[in-house]
Amino acid sequence: MEGAAGRRGRRWRRALHRSLAHEPRALRGIDPALPVVVVCQWRRAEFVDRLLADLAAQQGVRCTLVLWCNNPLAAPALARAIRRMPQGAVVDVRLVRSRENLGGLARFVVARHLHAAGHPGPVVTIDDDMRLAPDVVRTLLDAGGERRYAGHWAWNPIADDYHERTMADDGDRAAYVGTGGAVVDPAIADDAFFSLLPDRFVAVEDLWASVVAHHRGWDVRRVALDVEFVDDGRDQYTALPARKADLWRDRAALLAASSADRDGDVALEAIGVRESLAWARAALPRALARLARR
Repeated sequence: MEGAAGRRGRRWRRALHRSLAHEPRALRGIDPALPVVVVCQWRRAEFVDRLLADLAAQQGVRCTLVLWCNNPLAAPALARAIRRMPQGAVVDVRLVRSRENLGGLARFVVARHLHAAGHPGPVVTIDDDMRLAPDVVRTLLDAGGERRYAGHWAWNPIADDYHERTMADDGDRAAYVGTGGAVVDPAIADDAFFSLLPDRFVAVEDLWASVVAHHRGWDVRRVALDVEFVDDGRDQYTALPARKADLWRDRAALLAASSADRDGDVALEAIGVRESLAWARAALPRALARLARR
């Protein structure tokens, strides 16, 4: 009999297929002349105003921001934050409301649709818990290029032990690049990128992207940035270190497979009943206040 993990994996995979097969309306008509910055959001809506202000203050660049909301309950708060966003470097903001939590893999869903639409890239990825100096996006764009994946959080594991590793120097090649402060050629997000990814590793999409890029002979390296990561205790799931170690160990076999083994827990959280009720209680006073003003 199929367990809860298997059902969760099937539901998640269907959601991924839908997101790939049907371009979200918010992604239509993005100006191909502008670089795109992608931010995924799950439970840090309280950080969004600060991050949007940092992005608006970027220097030497005009860009489009795609804010992918993995938490439908947070979408109204994000929409309000976008309306409060100061004018500046971001000249177009697209809010994607995802019914299912696709995690950080949604960055590559965006890249897939941009590439299919003929957007030349590159795509910049920023985490929702980051503080950015005014030159971060410009530095990443300057480091980007065809068949390249580069970022600030970049490491070289020692032999096959993922946890024994050293950080790459600025400009040097790296085995692993994290998506928190990174730039990638959107061509990486093709059919094989998604179809070969087992459910067990969907929450470690940054390591998967690094493995795929190396397998294809891409240029993978570090670019040092003036950034700060805010530690709020919500940046990692406890299972991820083991999953990253397993993916690193089994990377060659996974890439050689003709089809992925999709049996396993996706390790991505879904909205629960308690959380839904809590969000509803928090939103009710605001809704009543808006009605009173009409």
